[in-house]
Amino acid sequence: MTDQNGSQRSVLTGEFPEVFVTGSGALSAAGLGSAALWEAALEGQGLAKLSSDATGSGDQGHAICSLPETIWSDLPRRARHMDPSSGLALMAALEALAEAGIKSGEEHPRLGVIGGTSRGPMQKWVEAVRRLDAGRRMLPSLAAHSTVSCQSGAIAMEVGARGPSMTVSATCASAATAIASAAEQILLGKADIMLAGGADCGTDPLIIQQMAEAGVLGRHRNDPRLACRPFHRDRNGMTLGDGAGFLVLESAQSVAARGARPIGVLAGWGMVTGTGGRTAVEEDGSGLVRAMKEACAMAGCSREEIAYVNAHGTGTLLNDRGEMAAYERLFAGRKTPVAISSTKPVTGHCLGATGALEAICTMRALASAKAPATPGLDCPDPAVLAASHHFVRENPILITGDFAMSNASGFWSQHASLIFRRA
Repeated sequence: MTDQNGSQRSVLTGEFPEVFVTGSGALSAAGLGSAALWEAALEGQGLAKLSSDATGSGDQGHAICSLPETIWSDLPRRARHMDPSSGLALMAALEALAEAGIKSGEEHPRLGVIGGTSRGPMQKWVEAVRRLDAGRRMLPSLAAHSTVSCQSGAIAMEVGARGPSMTVSATCASAATAIASAAEQILLGKADIMLAGGADCGTDPLIIQQMAEAGVLGRHRNDPRLACRPFHRDRNGMTLGDGAGFLVLESAQSVAARGARPIGVLAGWGMVTGTGGRTAVEEDGSGLVRAMKEACAMAGCSREEIAYVNAHGTGTLLNDRGEMAAYERLFAGRKTPVAISSTKPVTGHCLGATGALEAICTMRALASAKAPATPGLDCPDPAVLAASHHFVRENPILITGDFAMSNASGFWSQHASLIFRRA
């Protein structure tokens, strides 16, 4: 069975069973919890501050969106010996489970975990190298805590998940890829419930230095909160952030059996590799367009039915240019403009966690019928101005419709698009 675009709807039954979202958890510069994340997104204020180091030129550090110090003190004791990114992932996963009404620590044979990360447990790797170079004793715990799968493994151990467990990496599309991959486990019948998301500590000095040398970090002369200005005429780069986000995905049968109340439906997704090489987004947006079309075909919705798009929107010159081209190609000729915004000035670019944090914002936008603004977008790039789409600028706007899209792109031209439907 194929849809109007000739895309196959299902290789098994002709229709895709629904995958429900029943819980969400988040940690970011906005604070602890997905509610805090959404509140900050609606306020439309950038949350970056100057870093304490002097990595940048002159005596001024780069703007970063670091976590509030209170979050680190709230880390469970069992998570304090892990890499910080793994600890954040565990906290976000526990919040998501609690919202879904699922007890952690019990045996859950049909619950799985797929985490995502761009950089992995970097601080543990650095610690191991320093010990080796100094001739110091290597801590036995580093053998397990230095594995990339520490993220998903720690969550699975803590919550009692006995289904599929793994950690995937698709650069900055990691969390979105993890969410899509987890949904596929449900569709394949391998699990009834999946915890899916991602975590990264983007403000690690090593990452800051790498990104600074790559020339992709943003600056603003007067206000670090304006260092990241996606789709702005004078944008000059991104702001790095720390964060974690996780969703609870669930089959219809499991939702019915538990009497759970869904907060959204993951209706479709697309994952593709483009031709942009190391810089991720093609200048003509072709890779992202493919991912969005695949997601729409799977969700069974037309481009006219998309009410809101949470853009990848990093604020870099090349990424935003390619993304603007993608939206122009996909939405050209729409009868009513689609609302588009980026929430990265709020959270910072949290690398592998970004796709989950923005998925949460996308579902919240549908539930509240509000599209958040893009902080700092007072002078849009002329390429943004088009009849087919509307970049939300200063204040949230009302939206109507049942479908919303969240996009993520990363180095090595990896793209992922998720489409959510109102529950």
